[in-house]
Amino acid sequence: MTEERDRDARHRARQEFEKRTVFTEIVNLFSLVGFLYGAL
Repeated sequence: MTEERDRDARHRARQEFEKRTVFTEIVNLFSLVGFLYGAL
C-alpha cells in the first residue's frame, strides 16, 4: 500500500517536472527568437 502510494507520488512529481521543463523550453525559445529578431 505504502509502496504504491509512493510510486504514485513520484509519478505525479515527474509529470509536474516535465510540465515545468516544457514551459521553460518554450520561454527560452521565445526569448531566443525575440533576441534574433531584435538583432536583425
